[in-house]
Amino acid sequence: MHPHSGKSRWRTQLRGNVPWALARLVPKGPDCGAHDWYNADDQVDECYHCRATRPHDLADLQATRHAAQEADRDRITRRRRHPAAV
Repeated sequence: MHPHSGKSRWRTQLRGNVPWALARLVPKGPDCGAHDWYNADDQVDECYHCRATRPHDLADLQATRHAAQEADRDRITRRRRHPAAV
């Protein structure tokens, strides 16, 4: 998936490109459906795109990051092999 496509991704893009005082005016959405997690405080992971949280688990964060990298590699490989199909 393109990093700025999908539900709630436009909010993340906007928050990342405006001054922090304005970014607070564009809150996270309720549920993006495809979470990208970050470690908020060693106790809780939060999604970059929505208000979803989960208990912090370093192994799970690493597995999620690895799966996303593999998906990106697969997408790039398919595009190189079949540029007209993508």
